[in-house]
Amino acid sequence: MKLESTLHHRPGLMHIAPLLDVVMLLLIFFLLSSNFVTRSGIVVRPPYSRSTIEALPEADIITVSAGASPRIFFNDEAVGMVDLRGRLEKKRTGPRHQIYLRGDADAAYGTIIEITNIIQEAGIDCVLGTSLELDAR
Repeated sequence: MKLESTLHHRPGLMHIAPLLDVVMLLLIFFLLSSNFVTRSGIVVRPPYSRSTIEALPEADIITVSAGASPRIFFNDEAVGMVDLRGRLEKKRTGPRHQIYLRGDADAAYGTIIEITNIIQEAGIDCVLGTSLELDAR
């Protein structure tokens, strides 16, 4: 005796599950293989240089803007010199910590040196951010 099903055959839904599996695997692949480097959202025009040094991906970023009263940002959060010193003292505990210092080309040289001294006193490596000069003149 042959029994007939009362359910209607819908072949379209059967192909959605493998498609969703592939989409989820691609999503996970791109999330895990993406570059997790923190980028500063503060716009500065760094000075030009003929050579570059790569910062570590987990490096914190200090940004110094130009102007009569330069603003200092630690990972996109505005800080003062005293607060910056305290934050860097807390960061010293890491195994090999690095600070990426992005200064505007028009920022006061004394401010950059003062921040560099604070970083060095905290025992942290410092990388100065520059733009690669394309014209060697």
